[in-house]
Amino acid sequence: MVSPQLAGKTLLLVHGTFSNSDMYLEQWSATPAGQALWAQLQKRYANILVFDHATLSVAPWINALDLHAALRNVGGDIDVLAHSRGGLVVSWWLRLAPSRVRRAIFVGSPLDGTSLASPYRLRAALDHLASIAHLLEAGGEALSTVLPIAAGAAGLAKNFGRVLKLGASLPIVDAAVAMVPGLASQQRTNNNAETRCLFADKWLAAPSFSAVASDFQPSSGAPLWHVWERLRTVGMQAVAGAADWVFDGPNDLIVDTAAMNYLGPYQAVAAGELLDLGRSNTYHTSYFRDDRVTAFLDARLR
Repeated sequence: MVSPQLAGKTLLLVHGTFSNSDMYLEQWSATPAGQALWAQLQKRYANILVFDHATLSVAPWINALDLHAALRNVGGDIDVLAHSRGGLVVSWWLRLAPSRVRRAIFVGSPLDGTSLASPYRLRAALDHLASIAHLLEAGGEALSTVLPIAAGAAGLAKNFGRVLKLGASLPIVDAAVAMVPGLASQQRTNNNAETRCLFADKWLAAPSFSAVASDFQPSSGAPLWHVWERLRTVGMQAVAGAADWVFDGPNDLIVDTAAMNYLGPYQAVAAGELLDLGRSNTYHTSYFRDDRVTAFLDARLR
């Protein structure tokens, strides 16, 4: 049986690693501004679709092929909102296939990779992920956010345990990362073949691009401040210390800030289409609870 074609404007939501599409509604429902935005989006769009996908077992370009097939019967214009690794999935879709995408918004996306996936920083990255889960749990984050990160850290640590015990020999660790396609594709390294291919030419679809970025540093009045300060005093295994090991510069605890609006030499986020939150209380799993982000999305998803 052939599925009927969806007419009218469509909003597509694409989630990131250790997440699912429920994240959008959970975060929007947490604030009055988010609730109002969700109500408006349901009025503005004839269709609101979500794309749930494997985030570690396959590479983003394979997710992109599945996404293209899933949207075969969507006939109207499409606006896309992608969080984290979901931005890579959307990027590969735009790179590989013509589409009816009118606007693509990337939020905290590792478009140019993340240092968290770099092989030579793997041990620190695993410590970092575990510490993030502890930080969020202690700060009262919803279990729907904490558990995926904690489970992801534990699962990766189990898979890489034997490799790390053999030592941090780059060829060995590099091979281990390559065994997790969804992780290997996000390496922020000079020899990432997938990133090189992603930006090697103009994408087949050329929508309007927007991006949201943050450099996480909680203020003294933020709910997570005391937890952050307590963890920082533990030493280099704490979140702050592990982040120093993993990232060379600003980051939102998961993705390098500089990677969040990079689209290569052939396409770009136009001036005025980057919402840079700067040094901010907003971290990787809280973008959609930030009223500044909500207002930015409200102005563009119309």
